[in-house]
Amino acid sequence: MLKISIGIPMAEDEPRTIIDREFESPGPQHRINLINDIQRLKFEKPGNYSILIEIDDQVVLASTFPITEVS
Repeated sequence: MLKISIGIPMAEDEPRTIIDREFESPGPQHRINLINDIQRLKFEKPGNYSILIEIDDQVVLASTFPITEVS
């Protein structure tokens, strides 16, 4: 199971789950293309966002990134 959540750390709102689905991979070195899943992702306001990527309930990436403008 692949789950990706995005939010603003320490905000009142819970992080929003943008992907929560089954997926198949031939092995741990195989890349998964998520462009089609996130290409229309919208941010409501500027800020320093966090992203959490989990596979089978194990965190594989936790990082932050800035959004300086929204349209």
